[in-house]
Amino acid sequence: MTSANERPASDDDVLDHASASLTLHVRDLDKSVQWYSSVFRTEAIHRGTDTSLDGTSTSFAVFVL
Repeated sequence: MTSANERPASDDDVLDHASASLTLHVRDLDKSVQWYSSVFRTEAIHRGTDTSLDGTSTSFAVFVL
């Protein structure tokens, strides 16, 4: 562990346990899931719906690439 002013030790990996996510808004989720499954040769690990405070619902799918 380092303070804000120290550099990490040479054997520390600054990306250890890091992750990134990308959100794409698509018109047809089912067709998009089929396309991603075909191109990346993996299935969605989760599908669901997110509802905002104003009641707007957005369907989504999660892939691990």
